[in-house]
Amino acid sequence: GIDSFYEYQFKMYLLWGRRDYWDIFLDNKKSIDRYFVRQNWLVDCNINSGVPTSSHLESLAAFWPAILVSLGDIYGAAELVGSFLEVRKNFGLLPEKAEISILKSSPGSEPKEISERMRRPPTGKKLGYPLRPELIESIHALYRATKDESLLWEAADILNAIEEGCRAECGYAAVSDVRTMALLDEMPSYFLAETLKYFYLLFDEDNFIHKGDYVFSTEAHLFNIKTLRKSSHESKRPNCSRSVLEISPKYEGIQLQSGGSKEQIKYASQLQEMHQKMQCPKHTFQVWMNGRGFD
Repeated sequence: GIDSFYEYQFKMYLLWGRRDYWDIFLDNKKSIDRYFVRQNWLVDCNINSGVPTSSHLESLAAFWPAILVSLGDIYGAAELVGSFLEVRKNFGLLPEKAEISILKSSPGSEPKEISERMRRPPTGKKLGYPLRPELIESIHALYRATKDESLLWEAADILNAIEEGCRAECGYAAVSDVRTMALLDEMPSYFLAETLKYFYLLFDEDNFIHKGDYVFSTEAHLFNIKTLRKSSHESKRPNCSRSVLEISPKYEGIQLQSGGSKEQIKYASQLQEMHQKMQCPKHTFQVWMNGRGFD
């Protein structure tokens, strides 16, 4: 599966500068590229054979594009974010799992349409939306790298969907089924700690975090690279204003795109109706915060 195990291999290298973490990450990334990425989708695979074990897209995997952005692979990140956004638009909010028709295709073959079965739950109870942060995390990372404002409109659309569908008397409730928008009597703590944090940073252009060398943990805790490198007596530290490849050991096995463009971001949204209804999306979160009683 795609989970924070892989995220920490990469981020431990960033934070501590240990080459062994970087080598481990690159070794695993080769396997992810070979087996997990199927036509701009991410799937679970058998640990021994690499054969896909399901035809399901999992929302937790939406963190991976943010890692690709840090590596400088803007195009790869944009393609995956676009896939998650396509599922999100199909349901309104991104479900825990959605079925996709890719298992009959081999890695590297031409993309196929999303299956008509995608609206059917893969396990009978995985079409909930528990206010997860992973997709917003990757949208935030991709926007910081490209400044493509279509990403702001996408995020604003998700924020409005949360406001309209998840607002409860004492906060925001997780959704048990995105088809009916039935709510659960719970609000996960990570909604405040992660989801809203990435929304805030996405729309707060002048935040100090954007100007420093910081790394987020998988739970969106903030770590200052300069402080950690100094405490570990490292003489050099990465400059996160540049591509990680500029401060990482050379590795010819990774083929990356340099920079992003409007043409590369294939999924640029067609939200004309939202454009007409809303002001500049950079103000959206502040308006939302004001409406909740925050100054």
